[in-house]
Amino acid sequence: MSELHHIGLTGLAAGLRARRFSSVELAEAFLKRIEASQGTLNAFISVTRSQALSEAAAADRALAAGTGGALTGVPIAHKDLFCTRGVRTTCGSRMLDNFVSPYDATVVAKLRRAGAVMLGKTNMDEFAMGSSNETSYYGPVRNPWDQRLVPGGSSGGSAAAVAARLVPGATATDTGGSIRQPAALCGITGLKPTYGRVSRYGMVAFASSLDQGVCGGFSTIFIPPGGGGGGVFRPPPPPRRSPASRSDSSRSSSTRAWIRRTSSAFARRSGSSRASARSSAR
Repeated sequence: MSELHHIGLTGLAAGLRARRFSSVELAEAFLKRIEASQGTLNAFISVTRSQALSEAAAADRALAAGTGGALTGVPIAHKDLFCTRGVRTTCGSRMLDNFVSPYDATVVAKLRRAGAVMLGKTNMDEFAMGSSNETSYYGPVRNPWDQRLVPGGSSGGSAAAVAARLVPGATATDTGGSIRQPAALCGITGLKPTYGRVSRYGMVAFASSLDQGVCGGFSTIFIPPGGGGGGVFRPPPPPRRSPASRSDSSRSSSTRAWIRRTSSAFARRSGSSRASARSSAR
């Protein structure tokens, strides 16, 4: 099937259980998309191709035996500050370039037990300290809707990967907006849990009293009119031309209108803040 990447998480899970496609086929399809986009979007730090195909084959056996669960065989990616046994965890920093964790974070372990297939570890601001995904040692992440723009941070790699349909879902973390802001900038769904609802064990800390991690932090679940899950979502494809060759005229009118509204609101807010500061100074 050539349009597997257009199907949301629930649709993929249902298709796997109905044996309309295999987990190996699914993993291969998404891995090809990751490899094709890495040079432009840079959404991943590590791609775990062999491990993913091995996990996918095991998922297919479980599904054939009728022992699969809700997520068995579904591909995902992890933000690269969740410890993953046997796979390096860098936090986007040169300091941890060769660090390989001997254990899985709780989030990773739970998804592994549920049968999810990890395709790789996504790029992020170094140690999650950023809001644009430009501070990573492994280079900046590009917004798939317009490669001249940032995807937000610090979970920008996860957000860009989901928005570009490189994975149907990815984990993320939020200390001061690192799930919410990239979701907004990339036009996807980001779920920020209540503090303490999801275990932080194995999640490299930024500020422990504020950090929140989530399983499947970003997703592209689409609910079609009339209800039901797993519909097909067809956004405009990510831009194929280089950033230098693109012009503002290539943006949709709705995008240009959104940019104008956002810029105007920011200008009004900034002007109000400056006026207040001048008044206080007097």
